[in-house]
Amino acid sequence: TNKPDLKGIVTDENRYKNYLQDFAGRTPDEVSTHDVDALRLRLAKAGKKAGTVKNVLELLRRIINFGVKTNRCPNLAFQIEMPVKDNEVIEHLTPEETRRFLDCARTWPARDVGNMLLLAFFTGMRRGEMFKLQDEDVAFDLKLIRLRDPKGRKTLSIGMSSLVEELLQEQMAWRDEHFPGSPYVFPGKNGEMRKDCTAVDRFRKAAGLPPKFRPFHGLRHHFAVSLANSGKFSMDMISEMLTHKNVDFTKKKYAQFLPETLAAAS
Repeated sequence: TNKPDLKGIVTDENRYKNYLQDFAGRTPDEVSTHDVDALRLRLAKAGKKAGTVKNVLELLRRIINFGVKTNRCPNLAFQIEMPVKDNEVIEHLTPEETRRFLDCARTWPARDVGNMLLLAFFTGMRRGEMFKLQDEDVAFDLKLIRLRDPKGRKTLSIGMSSLVEELLQEQMAWRDEHFPGSPYVFPGKNGEMRKDCTAVDRFRKAAGLPPKFRPFHGLRHHFAVSLANSGKFSMDMISEMLTHKNVDFTKKKYAQFLPETLAAAS
């Protein structure tokens, strides 16, 4: 309630109203494994997919963790087991799709949009991380890009290649011309922090990318797959570049794209 503009707040509120009302008014020590299993069963009987079940349970866990962190309530006496999502698609572009993407991004009329998509392609940065990016986060002398609050984690930094350095310099020059005084590298309306990028759907069609390809999220997947498939980077290095919380998560998603894994499968 203190952050009405927080990303996903409406979705969380709807999930709470639809699925977690039975837990209202109870403290964590009054919740049993039976209660959580009953919730899981109710969602399954309603035909909800594993991803939806996971999101609901994750919301329950986040609410409890917040209460514990702020000394409002005791913790659960057990750990909530999360279902495995079996419907997640790892998006990556074919060589021809990659060529069309690069050609379109480099010539896109709105240069801030084109530059942002190119930055996602060459760094794997999340959309929100690029929206928050400010001049003071870009250290050209150290070849580092600081990521503010990367998906709930403490501020981290990633490396900056010479290609990315040129890209950011070009974008900052464009920004200074169109939004002088804005501290954001990719400013939104009136030079304030960008909230969205609605041009991506038009871009996807213009570049001839698959209808289900999500430009920002898909480019992050493509970046990780490209690193893994090159055979030049370990899972630890890829995990660090993607700012994942642990390498096991990275392995689970991208180890299948390692060359030796593909060779063994063939």
